[in-house]
Amino acid sequence: MNSQPEELMRLNESRLEALLKLNQMTEASLKEITDFALEEAVRLTRSKLGYLAFLNDDETVMTMHSWSKAAMGECAIIDKPIVYPVVTTGLWGEAVRQRKPVFTNDYEAPNPLKKGYPAGHVRVLRHMNAPIFDGRKIVIVAGVGNKDDAYDESDLRQLTLLMQGMWRLVQRKRSEEALRESERKMKAVFDQTFQLMGLMTPDGTLIEANRTAIQFAGVSEADVLGKLFWETVWWAHSEPLQLEIREAVAKAARGEFVRLEVTHRGADGRLHWLDFSLKPVRDEAGAVVWLIPESRDITEMKEAENALREVKENFRALADNASDAIFILRADRTIQYVNLRACEVTGRTISDLLSSLLGRLVEPSEQPALHAALEEAYLQTVPGTPGQSPANIQSVFLRSDGERVFVEIAVAPTLWLGEQAFILSVRDIGERKKMEDFKNEIIRNVSHELRTPLHSMREAICILLDGLAGAVSDEQKDVLRTAKANLDRLVRLINTFLDFQSLEAGMIRMNFQEADLNDAVREAVLMMEHSAQGKKLYLRLELDSGLPRVRMDRDRILQVLVNLINNAVKFTEAGGITVSSRRDGNRLVVTVRDTGIGIKTEDRDKLFKKFGQLEISRIMSPVGTGLGLAISREILERHGGTIWLAEAEGPGCHFCIALPVPAV
Repeated sequence: MNSQPEELMRLNESRLEALLKLNQMTEASLKEITDFALEEAVRLTRSKLGYLAFLNDDETVMTMHSWSKAAMGECAIIDKPIVYPVVTTGLWGEAVRQRKPVFTNDYEAPNPLKKGYPAGHVRVLRHMNAPIFDGRKIVIVAGVGNKDDAYDESDLRQLTLLMQGMWRLVQRKRSEEALRESERKMKAVFDQTFQLMGLMTPDGTLIEANRTAIQFAGVSEADVLGKLFWETVWWAHSEPLQLEIREAVAKAARGEFVRLEVTHRGADGRLHWLDFSLKPVRDEAGAVVWLIPESRDITEMKEAENALREVKENFRALADNASDAIFILRADRTIQYVNLRACEVTGRTISDLLSSLLGRLVEPSEQPALHAALEEAYLQTVPGTPGQSPANIQSVFLRSDGERVFVEIAVAPTLWLGEQAFILSVRDIGERKKMEDFKNEIIRNVSHELRTPLHSMREAICILLDGLAGAVSDEQKDVLRTAKANLDRLVRLINTFLDFQSLEAGMIRMNFQEADLNDAVREAVLMMEHSAQGKKLYLRLELDSGLPRVRMDRDRILQVLVNLINNAVKFTEAGGITVSSRRDGNRLVVTVRDTGIGIKTEDRDKLFKKFGQLEISRIMSPVGTGLGLAISREILERHGGTIWLAEAEGPGCHFCIALPVPAV
C-alpha cells in the first residue's frame, strides 16, 4: 500500500496533468472543457459522482452546467431541473450562502439544512462542494459525492485548484470569443460602410482596406495590401496626385490631420471626386502608431455644384444682358440681387442697391400699390391658394438725381438661397407711356369729336320722329328709325372700344371688395330675363348656396355675366339657358350653358381675341363689336381668374368663369 505522502504526490501529478490537458484544449467548446474538468475532479477526489453549476452576477441563481457520467447514469429523474434559485436550495446551496466549502461526510444523518431530494435522485452518502471565486465574487459551485471514505482538506485542494484552473481557461475562452465577436462586428462595419477606409503604418504601408475601397478600384486585396499607399491603384492615374498623397502621409505621420479633395480612378474607368482624409492614431505615449485613410465619394455633389455654378453664371449672363431691370427681394423687402440694367434704371450702383429697401426707390404715392402686388405674390406661396400669373403694376421710380422714371413691374414669388423671396422684372416704359398718353389723348379727342355730332344728329332724328319739325310720313319714319338704330350702334361701338382701351392701358382701377358671387349671378339673370322671354327661352338658375364670399369688383363681374348670358340668348333659338355656380377646389366657377348653335372647333381660338367675331355672329347678330369676350378676359385676369369654353355634351355652348377663393 502507498504511504500518504506518495498518494498525495500522485494526486498532485494527476492534477497537474489534468491542468496541462485543460490548457491544451484551445479548440474545445465550453461544454467539453467543463465536462473534462468535472470528470477529472471526480477521479482526483476518488468520488463516484460530481456536478458543476455557474452563478449569475448577483449570486442568486445557480445554473447546472455539467453532471458527471456516473451521476447521469444513476439518476432516474426524467425532467432534471437546470436553474436553481439559491434561496430554494438545501444543503448543497450552503457553499454559496456561507461563502465557504461544506463537508458532509454522513449525508444521511439528520441535518436541519437539508431539504431532501426528489424520487429517482442518486443516493448521496457523502458530499463536498466548494465555491470558486473570481476576486470577491462566486462564479462556480463544484461538488463531488460518494467517496468511499471521508472527504478532507486534500480533496478540497484538488477540487479547488482544478476548478480554478478550469475557470481561468473558461475566462480566457470567453475573452477570446468576445474579441473574435468584436473583430467580426468591426470587420462587418468596416466592410459595409459607404466610405472607402483602410489602415496603414506611419511609413505609408497599407495593411487593411475595406470591401468598399477594394470594389471601388476593381482589384483584390493582394493587389494593394503591403504596398506604399501612394503607389496603389487608386492614385496611379496622376503622378502629381501621388506626390501630394505621399506628402499627406508624411504630415499625418507627424500627427497632423489631413483633408483633401482628390480624384480616384474607379472600376468603371471614370474619375470620381472624393473627400479624402488621413487621421493619425496615437498610443498611450502619444506616438503615432497607425494612419487611417478615409474617402467619401462626392462626385454627385461636385457635379451638382458645377451645374449650379453653371446655372448661376448663365442666369447672371442672361440677367446682365436683359433689357429689363431685375431685382430679387427677401421677404422683408430688402434687395438681394440686381442686374446691370437695374443700376441704369435707378441711377445707382450695385453696392447702393444691395441690402436696401425697395420702397425707397419708389415714389411715395406708388408704394401702397407695390406692397399690394408683393402681398398678392406672397399669397401664391400659401398652400391652398390657386396659382395665378405674376402680379403686374405700373409705378414710378425715383432716380438718384431725382428724375421720375415710369416703370412696369411684374412680381412673382421665388426661392433665393433656400428662402422665400420675390423676383421683380422692371421695365422702363417712359417712351411707351408717352406714346400711350398721346394715343389716349387722340382717342379722347376723336371720341369727343365723334360723340358731339353723333349726339346732335340723334337729337335731330328724335325731333323729326316726334313730329316737332313738321309732319313725317310713315315711310320717312322707317328711314329715320333705321338711322337712329345705326347711330345708337355706333355710340355703343365707340363706348365699348374706349372701355377696352382703358382696361388694356390699366387706366381702369378695380374696386375690389368681398362680395357674394351668387348675388351677382341672380342680378345678371334678372337683367336678361326680358330678352329671354322675348325669344320664348327658359332662363334657369342652379346655384350652390354654400359658396364663400370672394374678393371682386362686383360691377365688372356683373358686366362679364351679362355679356355671357346675352350671347347665349342671342345665339339660341330654342330651348334655353342655365346658369350654375359651384366650388371647384380653391376657386368658384360659374357656367353659362345654352342649347344654341354651338361653336366650331376651328373658331375656338378666335373667341377671346379683339374683334374676334365669328362668321355666325356676323350672320345672326351683325350689330356686335367683337370685343365682349376680350373685355371679359381682361376683367377676369385682373381678378386672378380665368374664362374658357368648356367641352359640351350635346348642342350649345358651355362658357365658364372662375374666381379664386381667398386663403383663410
